This record gives sequence, structure tokens and C-alpha cells, in this order.
Amino acid sequence: DGSDDVFFHRSRLGPRIEFEELREGDEVEFQTRPGEKGPQAFNVKPR
Repeated sequence: DGSDDVFFHRSRLGPRIEFEELREGDEVEFQTRPGEKGPQAFNVKPR
């Protein structure tokens, strides 16, 4: 699909989203902001 993998910390999940709901390979929506080591994902939630 042309998209890149993005890593995120579970503390960046959107409201009312539990980390255990997600599985490797799931598509998610997220926003990014600059971080010390490049873009950081936040407000991560399932599609």
C-alpha cells in the first residue's frame, strides 16, 4: 500500500483505546509531531 511502518509507545494511544485491542499488522490512524529522533505518532487508534 506504499505506507511506512511507524513505531509508537502505548502511552500515545487515543482516548479509551486499550493497547491489548491492537494486533501486529492492524491498520491505525494517528497524528504526528516532531520529536527528538524524528516524527512521533500520537492519538493512535484503530481504523
